[in-house]
Amino acid sequence: MRDYSELERLAEAATQGPWSYDGSYVCPARVEDGTTYVESWRSVADCAQPENTKFIAAANPAAVLALIAENKRLRAGMKGDYDLDAWLDWTQEADGLRKDADRYQWLRDKSEAVHQFYLSVPLWFKGVRFRAQDVDKAIDAMSKGEQS
Repeated sequence: MRDYSELERLAEAATQGPWSYDGSYVCPARVEDGTTYVESWRSVADCAQPENTKFIAAANPAAVLALIAENKRLRAGMKGDYDLDAWLDWTQEADGLRKDADRYQWLRDKSEAVHQFYLSVPLWFKGVRFRAQDVDKAIDAMSKGEQS
């Protein structure tokens, strides 16, 4: 998450607090396998679970605004020799390239056996013997504009 403007707007518009949880029992609820069950005659909004209410109270507008301000300050401090946003973009691109490389290596390694691979290979691959090193050579040649 890099754009905090909507979160910041909501935090600024909310009651600034302090917020707290007084421990009052509102309605019966139980949690089973991660699902919260509330008595049907009560609305979900009337239900309180201590772990949730304590977190909500702690994640109040002042805390959210302080975190956003700290994030902005840290990002601004890193803009000198090191652009954090550019680095994050680069890591996302690198992750995509890594996935592509993994796909290629899987395809290349599966091409060792001369089987159905022939059916899905572009026409310019004809004549390649589909051993791993041959696939590498064909792709390298293609990247140089050749058609091996």
